[in-house]
Amino acid sequence: MKECQLKRKTWYDRDAVERKFVEGDLVMVLATPKQNKLEVNWIEPGKLVSLVVEEVSDDIEGDAEIPYPDKQCTKFDYHEILRESQLQLKLSPSQIDELKQVITKIKDVFSPDPGTTHLMRMDIELISDKPIKIRPYRMSPRQINILREEIKRLLELGVIEIGQSDYTSPLILVESPNKDPRPCVDYRRLNEITRAEFSPLCQIWKR
Repeated sequence: MKECQLKRKTWYDRDAVERKFVEGDLVMVLATPKQNKLEVNWIEPGKLVSLVVEEVSDDIEGDAEIPYPDKQCTKFDYHEILRESQLQLKLSPSQIDELKQVITKIKDVFSPDPGTTHLMRMDIELISDKPIKIRPYRMSPRQINILREEIKRLLELGVIEIGQSDYTSPLILVESPNKDPRPCVDYRRLNEITRAEFSPLCQIWKR
């Protein structure tokens, strides 16, 4: 058995190149995935603190300082941006007051929470009267808890409402590396029977 293993290793390692690292080198860090055990998550380069071999291991006091990416980088706080904008270095006091009044008046535009509109309503016209009913997809308990929290949040914001319908489309959870899970609705079956609307666009120079 060992002889067979040695032959296979010699065969598969024939093009292998030996790499040696020294303390202080920058290497890519393989982070332990938390969302999906099969996901490979490479993060930004980290500095090699100490070399550890198979036979001897050195105890390192404290955790290595690895520059993990900020998962909340896509979210922002309107009030924090206003405080850190340093407007006094670029504008006069009267201009700052005027700008703050305008921004405060339309602060909902800068909110990270989704909103609704009452200005118009969109109707979806179908080419078939047969209802589309799709059962929910199977998910892990962790994904189910994430969807429940998101549904609860959207209900509290008034973005969605509980309804009764013959049409059902399943929810899916889109998970990308270094980003928060994003719930989406799988409307592919419904889109197949939706009548497309075409509206002619006028040429820009004729406006």
